[in-house]
This record gives sequence, structure tokens and C-alpha cells, in this order.
Amino acid sequence: MIDLTAVEASLASVGSAKRASDMKAFMKSDLDFIGVSLPTIRKELRAHTPRRQGIERASLLELSRESVESRFFEMRLFGVLMIERFTDLLCCEDLPHIEHMTRRTQAWALVDPLARPTWTVVERCGDVLLETVDRWSNDDNFWVRRLALLCLMPGLIKSDELWDRWVGYAESMILEKEFFIRKAIGWTLREVSKVRPEPVSGFVERHVDVISGVSFREAVKYLPEPVKSKLQAAYKAR
Repeated sequence: MIDLTAVEASLASVGSAKRASDMKAFMKSDLDFIGVSLPTIRKELRAHTPRRQGIERASLLELSRESVESRFFEMRLFGVLMIERFTDLLCCEDLPHIEHMTRRTQAWALVDPLARPTWTVVERCGDVLLETVDRWSNDDNFWVRRLALLCLMPGLIKSDELWDRWVGYAESMILEKEFFIRKAIGWTLREVSKVRPEPVSGFVERHVDVISGVSFREAVKYLPEPVKSKLQAAYKAR
């Protein structure tokens, strides 16, 4: 069993007060910061959880839950990266655990790494869990709503099967003022446009009068010409 107190002490031994201050300002977070880099946290995780030894699912859930209760950003990230590293241990019953972690993370840099593990579990378990993601898309917590938008991205890139479902999410949030929701809409549209530009351009065209600037800029970034220029002109003229 990993000793999280020892992990925190090890990170603190190489932490920088200047880096902690800079990170806190950059993240605009109320959390405390130790002041270490992402590679340092990953190195610490590998040291405590070598793949050849593995980790039990019960320990993974317990430790990741405990980590996200820490007052330190880096310890919360440690827990998130545990889920990312050992996603293959997760079961269909563990989506509420990811939801709980999302509610506790309180930062985009902690929420976003949970998107792919969420998709892995959803893809493995099917429509029952998609109903849970549907519920997330209407949650009062905007981090949970952001996860709903982002977690389907691997599936959207793979095929158009989930496109209508995701569009429903995006349309329900497109008027939101929250930056992290607007960014998530644009980010997803941008990534899908790399493999299927037509549905993305269609979405932007239908919503050009209301789509936010950040969502629009991301969405059209990789669209082909002359579609991109046409949409830019329409956005400018709205």
C-alpha cells in the first residue's frame, strides 16, 4: 500500500516556493501548491507503482480517493494520474468514483486527465454508462459538465456513432459563460474536425450566431478552405 504521507514528503523535498507561487497564479486555484513539475509527479508515481508489481483495484480506488482530498494540487494530481496509469483495473461500477474525483479536483489540469479513463470505462460497459454521462451533461458542477463533453472525444474521433449525443450536450451548454465549458466545446470540435470536418462545419454554421469566440476559434482551426473562410466571415458579420 502506498504511503501518501511519504509521497507528499518526497515531493515537498524537491518543491520550489517560487514554482508553487507561479503555478497557483497560473491555475487561478484556491488549492495549495508544492511547486513540482508534472514529470516529477509521474516519476514519483512510477517509483511507488512499478507495473511489474501492479496494484489492486481496491487500493487504487482508496488511494486515489484519499489523494483528491489533499489540500495540495500535486497530491490531487497524483491520485488522478493513478487512475490514468491503471485504468485497466477499473470496472463498470467505478464511474461514480471518477465523478467524485471530478467534483473534488477543482482545476482543468486535474479534470482533463480523467477524460480518457472515463471513456475507457464507458466504451467497455456500453449504454448504461452513457446514461450516466448524459446526466453529467446537465450537472450543476461545471467541471462535471466539462468531463461529459471531453470524455466522448475518443469515440467521436473513431466514428460518428456518438456525434448526435455529443451535439445534444454542446447545444445545452453553448450559451454558457463559463470559459472552461466554452473551451471544451471548441477543443472537441477541433479534434473531430481533423478526421471529419463536415459535421463540425455544419455545427458551427448552425450556431454561428451564438457560439462563443473561444469555441469558434478552436472549432475552425483545422477546417479546410473555403469552408473556414466562409464561417469566419459569417462569425465576423453576426
